[in-house]
Amino acid sequence: MKKIRLLSVLLIIVLILPLAACGNSGSNSSNDANGGTGSTTGANIAFIIPANQTLGINDRAWIQNIWEAMSEFCAQNSKTCTYYQAVDDSKQSHVDTYELAIQNGAEVVFSCGNEAADALKEVPWDYPDVKFISLEAFGLEGMQIAPNHRDIITDQEQAGWLAGVAAVREGYKTLGVIPCWDLPTLNMWSWGYIQGLNYAAKKYNIAGISVRHHYANSASANPETQALAASWYSDGVDCIQCNTAGGNNSVIAAATAANKPVFGADSDEYAEGATVITSAVVDRTKVTQEALASVYDGTFEGGVELWPGAKEGVSKLAPWEHARFTVYTEEQYEQDLADLSNDVDGIASDMITPVDAPDIDTFLKLMEPVSVIDIIHIK
Repeated sequence: MKKIRLLSVLLIIVLILPLAACGNSGSNSSNDANGGTGSTTGANIAFIIPANQTLGINDRAWIQNIWEAMSEFCAQNSKTCTYYQAVDDSKQSHVDTYELAIQNGAEVVFSCGNEAADALKEVPWDYPDVKFISLEAFGLEGMQIAPNHRDIITDQEQAGWLAGVAAVREGYKTLGVIPCWDLPTLNMWSWGYIQGLNYAAKKYNIAGISVRHHYANSASANPETQALAASWYSDGVDCIQCNTAGGNNSVIAAATAANKPVFGADSDEYAEGATVITSAVVDRTKVTQEALASVYDGTFEGGVELWPGAKEGVSKLAPWEHARFTVYTEEQYEQDLADLSNDVDGIASDMITPVDAPDIDTFLKLMEPVSVIDIIHIK
């Protein structure tokens, strides 16, 4: 059994943050379903995004994915949508932003991120005639959810798991993973990836696999993240899995320069670089549009928390026609996906998630007795 090691590295990171659109408390920015700037008043659906999304609606990752899915739904169903960005990620700022959206005529409030959780514990109860949908709002587990609120958390760790298994079966042994921050919904990706590496190493009796883990502490492209990835490749890392939203471009740029493999996440990043082998994805288009459709076809079910994953066709790798594997086959992938979907050997039910471990240190402690790979967390 390998030992999980903790390394401390002093990193000085300078963040250059673009100006973000603001919601209440303050002004707000909005787009209509056709992508143009429009009035907030009268939109059927309001999309609320956290303040810390420094790239706003155009993060080239999950926020943009949800918005595009919502806009497509509206265009196809004669509805309108707009978006608001909270001024800060306090509970009050989110409460104020939801209430502004409702005052402006929203009949559906769609929010995302664990930053929304505290406000969602009370606002839906105050507005029973408004439908609330939250996606990736980690922090409501075990809470009573209002009857007009549907909380959805995609099983992102399952997509990460598939990427980890694929990396081992492709033949990579010295690996790296760079997520944004030590936050539950981001940890799901990297922790699933590490557990996928571990599962495949055990199943196929492959020794000598190691993985470096380091938080970029940024969701934007920046020279520090690119330099980190470049240094890892130079130091012998075979492949890096990145989940840093806009920062993925920095990792992919380093991979391209080094002509080394990289795995994307959150969206299909095939076109971002010639060495992108695949991407771990969750189908938020499917989740978003199905949730919105339920509001308007009368099948909306509130008071529930849903965790769709591989079994529901949500957690997967990017379309196979965009994969650049040379060893791992489509048939092997389909079998791994089926095993995960059917929870063979407890793959899904035994997976460590942020419900079990609130932070990286707890995750490492839980992994230590079951790990056959070397996990190197770099602080």
